Amino acid sequence: MSDLDGLTGIANRRKLDRFLGNAWLTAAEEGTPISVILFDVDYFKPYNDTCGHQGGDEILKNIALAAAGLLQNTPHLIARYGGEEFAAVLAGAKQAEALAIAERLRRSVETLNMPHATSPIADHVTVSLGCATVIPQPGMTDKHLIDWADKALYRAKAEGRNRTVCHLPQDAPDKQGGC
Repeated sequence: MSDLDGLTGIANRRKLDRFLGNAWLTAAEEGTPISVILFDVDYFKPYNDTCGHQGGDEILKNIALAAAGLLQNTPHLIARYGGEEFAAVLAGAKQAEALAIAERLRRSVETLNMPHATSPIADHVTVSLGCATVIPQPGMTDKHLIDWADKALYRAKAEGRNRTVCHLPQDAPDKQGGC
């Protein structure tokens, strides 16, 4: 089975899950941080409705190429998470590094300057990002980390989109995590 997404050419969900699981185990054994960034295209459905699915596919390919270029020659992984959503697993990355990478991802999409006539926030394609960083503790799993990054992504969208929001420790019932 392939580990690459057929459309974008970057890692697919299967490879992401395997990479995250291995990185989680390593972080737990070594007591080191692990970060996840989830991001997706702002107002992607209106884009597809206006420009067609082929236009949407081109957007996804361009974003994947830009993101892969940013993480090239690093121990990190960029993958297509599903639909218009992407994920980055940053093995060994502390919260400041995760935030810096997330912001570089956001800015790299903006600099592509891909027109988006139906976006209410910009005349070009933008992305919203959520990140979370933890040092694995007993009782935690990599699913918690994904969930925290997902909650941060939803906050980024609720706060206006085209931004990065990091998971805050008080967001988790067990007070773990943060960015």
